[in-house]
Amino acid sequence: MEGYPLGADKLAVVLEFGTSFTRCGFVNEHAPRAIVRSETLDLKNGRRKLFDMKDGHELYEELRKFIQPLYFRVMAVNPKDRKVIIVESILTPTKFRTALVKVLFNYFEVPAIAFVPNHLMSLMTLICHTALVVDVGYSECSVTPVVEGITMVDSIAFSSLGGKAIHQRIRDDLIKYNGTISQNGSPFVFNKSALEDLSEETIEDMKVRTCFIPSFSRGQQLIQSLIDDTQPENKPNDVKYPMEGERALKIPGIIREASAQVIFEPKGNEATISSLILDVIQKSPVDVRKTLASNIVLTGGTVMMTGFKRRLKQELENLCRIRKLTPEMSCFKFHSLPCPANYSSWLGGAIFGSTEAAASRMITKKQIETVKGVLISDWNSWTPN
Repeated sequence: MEGYPLGADKLAVVLEFGTSFTRCGFVNEHAPRAIVRSETLDLKNGRRKLFDMKDGHELYEELRKFIQPLYFRVMAVNPKDRKVIIVESILTPTKFRTALVKVLFNYFEVPAIAFVPNHLMSLMTLICHTALVVDVGYSECSVTPVVEGITMVDSIAFSSLGGKAIHQRIRDDLIKYNGTISQNGSPFVFNKSALEDLSEETIEDMKVRTCFIPSFSRGQQLIQSLIDDTQPENKPNDVKYPMEGERALKIPGIIREASAQVIFEPKGNEATISSLILDVIQKSPVDVRKTLASNIVLTGGTVMMTGFKRRLKQELENLCRIRKLTPEMSCFKFHSLPCPANYSSWLGGAIFGSTEAAASRMITKKQIETVKGVLISDWNSWTPN
């Protein structure tokens, strides 16, 4: 490939390991070759999430088994011929990072690796240098202000709100609101035993296919109905969700619209997504607050739920009225990404890997082994070249 900056005639591999999903593909491509669950399967322990493993040796072995089919089945390439771009979250544990480097260098013998932060890669898809990156994934929500390509470390904020919280709310509400399963025309009320049979994949599919996020005013009605312990009026229709065989799960309408409420409801000292965003903007330098408010980038699979962007804007505007902030602070605008939000950071990594700057980020196994004290640079030392 003419002008390829990484010093090779073969496209580099781009990997992004998320808490729930992993994306893999090549630089210069517009989408990942595959998006797979970040988990392994064995006969003894069943499904195991990569990020739940604590033992370093065990993590090494599971990563090896997990990555091998990505190379040889999905991408069908020899790892020894391909440099690797790793798109990582700022919350990635050091233990996971270390195990990943060992697997890629020692087992797959890749020629070089570069780590790049996912929040900056999302901005790469927009050619945007100043923005507020709101990443709502499976386990958590992170709000990261970026000013002229530099991450404002002191203003970053996190919350445990994400897809996992919504999934748990769906499980709880199926019992609370008497979800029913019908088989051969005979319905029976959902119970804890039936709940255990529902896999995480099934719950997520139910969320994507049947649930949505209501408007702010409707959300307030739902909160009030919970306080009063009553059923809200004008509920959406119940739906039947097909399961294996002839079974079908009847999902009450209240679950369809109320399940995602959990990420907008205040709960103890836990900040909601809207308050998290506003807190970060207010902690940022005065001269960039308006710019950040009008340049919000939403990434992560959870933000793809129907009604998320509309509800978030309404929540932010209401919170500005409560805090009596100036009109300039309440001018919230959201960027439209050129791809689905669940792989925008991967796409940014693919774009970055095709630039000349990628070569300066690469580190080889020899550099790590021969130069004492050399470490792969952390995300907080990452600045655009």
